[in-house]
Amino acid sequence: MLTRQDLETGWRQTRRLVTWLIALVLLGCAVAGWLLFQQYDLLRQTRQRAAESLTWPSVQGVILESEVAETRIPSGKTSVQGWEALVQYEYVVDGVTYPGERIHYGYAPTRTRQDADTLAATYPAGQPAAVHYDPALPARSVLEPGHVETLDAELAQIRLVMAAATGGLLLMSCIPAGVLWYTGRRRRQLELRLETLGLLPRP
Repeated sequence: MLTRQDLETGWRQTRRLVTWLIALVLLGCAVAGWLLFQQYDLLRQTRQRAAESLTWPSVQGVILESEVAETRIPSGKTSVQGWEALVQYEYVVDGVTYPGERIHYGYAPTRTRQDADTLAATYPAGQPAAVHYDPALPARSVLEPGHVETLDAELAQIRLVMAAATGGLLLMSCIPAGVLWYTGRRRRQLELRLETLGLLPRP
């Protein structure tokens, strides 16, 4: 004959398993959320720099190298072929020569070579180019100031992902809790049935 101690032992094991499941879900979501926030914060800082670059002074620099390189673009769990315009230039501020390679804040490789070719062709090697530099840190520069709207779109996408992740976290947290509640309810129903059948002594 079953005893209440047997049922209580089984219930404790189930409750412990569900508790661990909840903890693992919360831990995984916390790690993913932290990584996503780090990406968001980095992009937010880049967006801030892009906005500031609109007010930076400019000097005439010279393009040293301009080429298109093949690269890999992350796509889910894998990556796809991409193309990137690589431009190196130099400029002089207060008698000091600085190197630079940033076309604009937020620039990223593309999946079509034509886009990279077009951008690289805009800055042919040996030609002069306007270089915008940070007056507080002249070594920081861009060829094209601004491009804030592109970064705003990326930030909006990440905010949507964060909102969806938060909703998913709440849902995933409710499921194990619901299982815990349902198991407790079924436990009491089972006890009543076993008591009725005489398989479990009444308290």
